[in-house]
Amino acid sequence: MSITDVTVYHTLLSNGGNDPLTVSEISAVVKKSRSTVEKSLMKLIQLGLVARRAVLTRRGGYTYVYYALPIDHVKQRLLQLVNSYYEIAKDLIESTTSSVMVKSIEESSLSGE
Repeated sequence: MSITDVTVYHTLLSNGGNDPLTVSEISAVVKKSRSTVEKSLMKLIQLGLVARRAVLTRRGGYTYVYYALPIDHVKQRLLQLVNSYYEIAKDLIESTTSSVMVKSIEESSLSGE
């Protein structure tokens, strides 16, 4: 995560239970361009730290508002990701170790070591 990502996330977290913020509002607080803030928000959404929802505007269209997900939700998501990575890594190590060991033993016996 970049400094901007952390700043945007902190801004949303600091907002607490207040109304979610628009890109323009976040942009004004962090003093970054809209496009920079939008990129940061997309990354934070992908990481599962931030969510967005569409709200109707007075002119009949809609805009997105963003909010930090509760810390307990973020902790749970991080634990799920760590556990998932652990299982994948464990399976990879177990399958690789077996095949590498067999191949190494076969090569050793063929070379006469």
